[in-house]
Amino acid sequence: MKILALIAVRDEERFLPGYFAHLRNFVDGFAVVDDGSVDATWSLIQKEQKLSFSFRREVRAADHFFEIENRELLLNAAKDLGAEWVLGSDADERYEMAFLKNMAALQNEAEKREKRAIALQVFGLWNSPVTYRADTPLGRLSKFVLFKVPTEISYADRPKRALHSSWLPVAMMNPAYHWLTDYRFIICAVSTRRIGYGALRNSGALIQKINGSRSVTTTW
Repeated sequence: MKILALIAVRDEERFLPGYFAHLRNFVDGFAVVDDGSVDATWSLIQKEQKLSFSFRREVRAADHFFEIENRELLLNAAKDLGAEWVLGSDADERYEMAFLKNMAALQNEAEKREKRAIALQVFGLWNSPVTYRADTPLGRLSKFVLFKVPTEISYADRPKRALHSSWLPVAMMNPAYHWLTDYRFIICAVSTRRIGYGALRNSGALIQKINGSRSVTTTW
């Protein structure tokens, strides 16, 4: 297995179908942790045709309470499945299609450069599903989303209940392993929750101009 998509979710029945559809043709499988959902999330997970691993937490703790444990569980599953690379993201995040189509080539180039973790630029939607906020640091941040499965899997360098920490485990934190790309980016729908799900569900395809010349088309 070359690449496995990793995700931990809670009550994501609105975004999860789009997440699976967005990545299905570009990954070899999905590893999913359901962190105590009470909606239809677990049912949607089990219906996914490329599901390689799933785990459900029956006890609903505080939101993100098991974030570190969930990531360790997912990475160990990836290791057991023989995955070489993993793609970590959230249900409400989407990637530029050019990145997904060139992901194999990027992995090969990373191997040549002796890089083990690839970062993409982050753009946060704002006010509508077709605009992003560029006047805040969010639009100028990078996020490591694609990295090799390490031999040693540990997040011991982070507080036990760390929230929204990097997907990278300790073995990947050496800057010498990092490749900060500036030509592939991620759309992070952090503000879509503020404008309501209806706008997303009714929008169909998202078309967003980046730097006046590049566009993104993806479904939510």
